[in-house]
Amino acid sequence: MEFRGERTGANTRDVGLSNAQNLADCLRAHARTGGRAARTARRRGYERVGAVINVEHGALSAFEQHVLASTELCIQQLRGFGHMGAHDVGVGEIHLADLINRIRFKIVDLGKNLVLQELEANGIPFAFDAVIGRGGLVKPIPGGVYAVNEAMKQDTLHAMRTHACNLGGLIAAELAASLPDCPAFIADPGVVDELEDVARISGSPLMPKITIWHALNQKAIARRFAKEQGTKYEELDLIICHLGGGISIAVHQHGKAIDANNALDGEGPFSPERAGTLPAGQLIDICYSGQFTKDELKKRISGRAGLTAHLGTTDVPAIIKAIEEGDKKAELILDAMIYNVAKAIGGAATVLYGKVDAILLTGGIAYSDYIISRLKKRISFLAPIHVYPGEGEMESLAFNALGALRGELPVQIYK
Repeated sequence: MEFRGERTGANTRDVGLSNAQNLADCLRAHARTGGRAARTARRRGYERVGAVINVEHGALSAFEQHVLASTELCIQQLRGFGHMGAHDVGVGEIHLADLINRIRFKIVDLGKNLVLQELEANGIPFAFDAVIGRGGLVKPIPGGVYAVNEAMKQDTLHAMRTHACNLGGLIAAELAASLPDCPAFIADPGVVDELEDVARISGSPLMPKITIWHALNQKAIARRFAKEQGTKYEELDLIICHLGGGISIAVHQHGKAIDANNALDGEGPFSPERAGTLPAGQLIDICYSGQFTKDELKKRISGRAGLTAHLGTTDVPAIIKAIEEGDKKAELILDAMIYNVAKAIGGAATVLYGKVDAILLTGGIAYSDYIISRLKKRISFLAPIHVYPGEGEMESLAFNALGALRGELPVQIYK
């Protein structure tokens, strides 16, 4: 049976089912790590924006469970179409691209309803001046605050890469649409692209460099550091390393990230669940070995790579415990990750000709004294090091929403 989709020359059933399965796998992985710990929001100026931050944390666990159950059901429905014969369904009557979008809309609707339920449970009126969500993997754009418009929603629905962040702007738009004169924003999504032209060139014109990184958290930490130093982010030259399930390293020059790696599925040091840079020749050989499908190989790059490929877990504290108990393989692999991170930070210093005001280390792994102490030994000669464990993404979203409402930050138009 032929299934017609939006892209020519592709088996739409394979593409659609893969996208849905990848979304489920992504959500499973996020649920396994427990998501982010709930934090008390700081209410600054517009108190109702702070309330949204609390809701996002409070509803996270229930949201993950509802989303996962809904996605699994839709995937089973999609698989069922593969067993139908031509006599059951006419060619062209079913468009799997539409079915995939129904999954996404269902998840967005679940997210909206859970936020509303959480507000009601906490006695918070559904009345806000703005709603802001994490931006998705849309087109490369400069950093800043963006209004969620129809072009952004369409690009998010058809994003070429699957990640839970693709839901943020869509849920924000649904919530804002229920309120009078309430804008929906995103800020500093993972596709922020402020690279210098020279940083875009790879060794093959077929593969120009792209960047997917922890832009929201990195820029939030940069502003926080600048404030602590009595200066502005736009006046500093920084190297910032986010240590999490993926590891991103960016060079920030006077308020712009002029170099950053593709921390999702491209390059850089390997991390708890991503492979980072791989030997190109060996990768091509594996692709044509017949041992793996395309989707299986993608998981070997992002999701089931890095520490989990070597050691069977992404749990850094458990790995460190094993090392303390004498596990030499665990020690070698974790030290190799630290070595690769240090080497990438050292390389980043050359972008600034060695004139680095500070190196900032952030992300969940920055809580680990084992890792931070060993990393500092390798990079401390480059610049002063400051550690900001965890993530400041919710606070950064609030900062950006308030700045947009007060006219302090321009609201950019996504095209």
